[in-house]
Amino acid sequence: MKYIVVLTLLVFCSCSKDITDPVTSTDAERSAKMDAFMRGEGELIGFKKHNSIKRKFRVRGRIAGKKTNLTSHAEERQFIVLATRDVNTMSEKYPEVKSALSDWISKNENDEYTWEIQTISLRYLRGFFLLDHSSAYVSEVSYLLDILVDTESIDLDVLADAFHYCSQDLSDSDRDRYFSYIEQLLHDEVKTIRTNGPKYKEKYENSTGAARQRYLGYGKKLERQSKACQYAIDLLGIDVPPAD
Repeated sequence: MKYIVVLTLLVFCSCSKDITDPVTSTDAERSAKMDAFMRGEGELIGFKKHNSIKRKFRVRGRIAGKKTNLTSHAEERQFIVLATRDVNTMSEKYPEVKSALSDWISKNENDEYTWEIQTISLRYLRGFFLLDHSSAYVSEVSYLLDILVDTESIDLDVLADAFHYCSQDLSDSDRDRYFSYIEQLLHDEVKTIRTNGPKYKEKYENSTGAARQRYLGYGKKLERQSKACQYAIDLLGIDVPPAD
């Protein structure tokens, strides 16, 4: 049942072949492995080593309009850039970054800083703290996880990784709250995939030109969501809701 969430991998990987390079032996091999996976006979092709969902971050959109607070765009950009540097720089600058996060959180009553808060939190988790598998940074991971849940983050795979990293050190109430949030987010994502996958496939097959490319793009987005869902399911053992 859980493999339903990767429907779009077949739908849109196959759709894209007629507008890209001719099918190669590698394509055929991958297709055969994907078919085997969908029959429950193997792992998703390259999934365990697949890192595209870990290079891209899903962040809630910016709030339109001018901020009512006085943090400059240059200052915001400075801290976001720091969150993309090498691990030594990220470690050295984290106290400054954490101070900025705290400041933005205090000013975020109308979600004016949610984009910045989530972007930096996600990047520090994925690019620094979660690289250490010894739980050395459990306090900072739990701190950033709390921020992401409070600001209703939608980046499922980072949330799942962060929860898995620090879950044994959380209070019962925090563990239940974070897990419930991640579980509900996953269920919402699965529902979106199941609803939109067939719709985008039909639109793709019955369109041409720019519209066809647009629906292919929508499908690839669902593909990444599918992979993130499967990642969270495997990591945290979340049950997939039955199809309606």
